Amino acid sequence: MRTGWLLLLFVACAARRDRAIRSLDSSAKRRSKRLTRGLQHSLDGAKGLLREAKVILSSDFESAFLKATRPDDHPAKQKHVNALISLVEEFPSFSTPTFDPWRPFLHKLWSRCVERDPRTSLKAAYLLHRLGTHKSVDRSACLRTLKCMEKEESKRSKLLYFDLPALSKRRVASSSVDDPLITFLNAYSSFAFLRFRHFDARLSELERVSAGGAAGAISTLKRAQRCLVKALECRVDK
Repeated sequence: MRTGWLLLLFVACAARRDRAIRSLDSSAKRRSKRLTRGLQHSLDGAKGLLREAKVILSSDFESAFLKATRPDDHPAKQKHVNALISLVEEFPSFSTPTFDPWRPFLHKLWSRCVERDPRTSLKAAYLLHRLGTHKSVDRSACLRTLKCMEKEESKRSKLLYFDLPALSKRRVASSSVDDPLITFLNAYSSFAFLRFRHFDARLSELERVSAGGAAGAISTLKRAQRCLVKALECRVDK
């Protein structure tokens, strides 16, 4: 009888021991998985920071941006503009869930747009115009970021990002005379922004007008009309 009880007690202890071992193994596996996920997250974060540093702190990027928008009477050199466009073409490879390279780029572009020297602002508008006519630029990703930034106020300008009507009014108010350069700058900046905002490099939206419904066609044609009005205002009266 005692032998039977001892045998049952031994079996029960062995079963409890096995359950405890399995519980420890399961707990260890969960901790291991959490640790692995944490390390992977840290690694992804480090990679994102490296990408950000490569894009934003690149001396070539800063140099090309400043030279392309230099406040002088000479046109922006194509080698500097092309260098920036080449960098923008690589943005998809820099993008991560935690880093959007379009945000710092658009921030820098807007900072140049709001410069007091109209020559710098004019070259920034030209850069935006060139981006809008370049087929290999990921315009859809840029527009997603742009739409978010349009709701935010720029600390430097105290205006919403890319609020061209408000910026145009500020330029006119700060000009002591009816400056034809300011008039041209406001018209061209508005045209370049509308062109980029509403139409791709090939203007394919206009090609699809006949294929869509009446409401969509009217909306597209109204946007095209706004672009044309601003384009026709781009003249300097002597």
